[in-house]
Amino acid sequence: MKKFGGILLIIVAVLLVIATLTNLTSLISNLIGIVNLFDSETTGFDKGQIIGGLIYWIIHFLAMFFAFKYGLKLSKK
Repeated sequence: MKKFGGILLIIVAVLLVIATLTNLTSLISNLIGIVNLFDSETTGFDKGQIIGGLIYWIIHFLAMFFAFKYGLKLSKK
């Protein structure tokens, strides 16, 4: 049963990688948005979108990392 859970976590991680690759332009625009964050012309709404996008990508990469880590750990048993 643990092996099945490990394989399921690996599948979830692969789906997260595919989602990252398909949304690569969004990721790049959020990373470039860090520079625009300190621009005097950005509104509070724009700053909220930039920070929210960065928080989303941080959580996305953490979920991908832990899904791979624990998926490989569980699938070995």
